Amino acid sequence: GALICLEKGSPINFVEETGVPIDAMVSHSLLESIFTKNSALHDGAVVIFEGRIRAARCTLPVTNKSIEPDYLGIRHRAAVGVSERSDAVCLIVSEETGAMSIAHEGKLDYNVSPDQLYKAIVAHLK
Repeated sequence: GALICLEKGSPINFVEETGVPIDAMVSHSLLESIFTKNSALHDGAVVIFEGRIRAARCTLPVTNKSIEPDYLGIRHRAAVGVSERSDAVCLIVSEETGAMSIAHEGKLDYNVSPDQLYKAIVAHLK
C-alpha cells in the first residue's frame, strides 16, 4: 500500500513534522523503496512538494466523518482527514486490493483508474 500527499499552495508542515525528513527528487525507485513492506519508512504518508519528497513516514490527521465504502481503513480516513485541513491531494493505494483512490477537499474518489489518477495529479499541479 501507499499514501502520498501532494502539497499545493500551502505547505502541510503539521504533517511533515511528524515524519522523517527526506528532501530528495521524486523517482519511481525511491517511492518503491519507501513503500516496500519491510522498509523502515513504509508506515505513514510521503509528502511531496514541487517534485521533491519532503518527508516520509508521516502521520496524518484522521477524519471524523464516515467514508464510503465503509470497509475502508485508516489509510483512506487519514487521506481524507489531511485533505479537510489543507489543499493537499492524497493518493492512496490499497495494501489489500491495489485499488487506487484520491482524497481532496475532504472527499474520497475510491477505486479510480490510472487515467483518472493521472488527470487528478495534472489538475492539482496547475
